[in-house]
Parts: sequence; C-alpha cells; structure tokens
Amino acid sequence: MSPEADQLLDEIRQIMQQYKAEFPVDNRSWPKSIQDRVVKLFPQMDPIEIAVRTEISRSTIYYWHRRMRGVLKPRRSKSVREASFLPLKISSMAESNSTVETKSTIATATILGPNGLLIKDVTPEFAAQLLKLLGEDNGNQI
Repeated sequence: MSPEADQLLDEIRQIMQQYKAEFPVDNRSWPKSIQDRVVKLFPQMDPIEIAVRTEISRSTIYYWHRRMRGVLKPRRSKSVREASFLPLKISSMAESNSTVETKSTIATATILGPNGLLIKDVTPEFAAQLLKLLGEDNGNQI
C-alpha cells in the first residue's frame, strides 16, 4: 500500500473518532471530509478492503463508489424538501369587495370561512387537510 493511502486511512480514522465523539448516536450520514478521502482511496484499494480498514459499512462504500463512477446521482439532503402545496394568498372579504380572477393551469381551491377569511389558490389536497384540521379543532366533523 502506498504512503498516500496510509495517510488517508489515518486521516479517516482521526476524523471518525472526532465525529463519533461529537455525535454519539448513529447519525447515518458521514461528513463530506470522510467521503472525499474514501473516494481518493478507490484507485488504490478495493472497496471491501476500504470498508474493513475504515469500519464504514460495505454498502456505504459501494454506494460512494457507484456515485463516483457516475452510476448514481448524489442524494439530496433530507433538509431540502419540495413544498407539497402552493403559496397561500389570504385576504378578508371586509378588506376588499372586488375580486381579481387569475387563470392557472394547476388545479387550485378557494376556501371562504364563516368569518370572512378567504384562502385562495391552494391545492385540493391541502384544502382537504386544512378543512379536516379546522373541523377537528372546533370539535366538528366537516
């Protein structure tokens, strides 16, 4: 094994010790610094040998290896999620008697509450969830 590979393995071990000390619970995601060093080892070592020497699971090593070769696209961060509803437009009927109609190619719903609260341009699924929640809060079933 080359001196460069030995140095990378030592760096991985040091980072892992620090990482495990800071995050004692199994976090399921490895820091990018470890991933980058493991990827640098691929030309010099077999993925199974990397897994044995670093104590990172073989499935994780193989995943990084396939991603590096371009077989897989990188996973998106779990903290970045797409919104499942459209932005709300809320107005009161008391504030405005005129309405402006907009045309949309996306199916949307409008909710008019008994107190004059108007919620426009929400998806039908979101409207159904909102009505269900409002009904549960008032003790009514809608």
